[in-house]
Amino acid sequence: MKESSASKKAASVNVIDQEKIELEKILKDFESKIKNIGKHHTKAKKSAEDLLRKLQANANEYLKNKRTPQISCIFIDKCKISIHQSFKVLQRDLGWGDYLLNMLKAIVRAVRYVLPLGNENTFFQKKAVGVEAAEKLEMDLLRLSKNTSAESCTPFHL
Repeated sequence: MKESSASKKAASVNVIDQEKIELEKILKDFESKIKNIGKHHTKAKKSAEDLLRKLQANANEYLKNKRTPQISCIFIDKCKISIHQSFKVLQRDLGWGDYLLNMLKAIVRAVRYVLPLGNENTFFQKKAVGVEAAEKLEMDLLRLSKNTSAESCTPFHL
């Protein structure tokens, strides 16, 4: 029984490690894109660098917490708000609207959480984006691209 429990714990740790790897890659790609901004776009570059710092802080805070659907939802909301705050400048000056929306989608896809099932110590990996949550995200992204306020994320349902 101890071996089974240890393998389940290892599986949940592996999910968390994978989540961290994916989020770090997304942010590293964004950082590389920022480095290619020319000198003629100082306001846009500052906005992009501010956004990167916010997203890194959000990710660091998220990765330190115990994973629950609510924590995942709060993280996604914070990322959505951060992107929304920079969206107008980055879209206008650099044409990055689609890039930012795709980056937010990638962040959402990277988020996973581990759920205990019943009273047992078994774990189940579930993507944070279920059908209903994916549809809601699409609506939020559409609102974001139209520069209207995106609604807050609702807890994900199994």
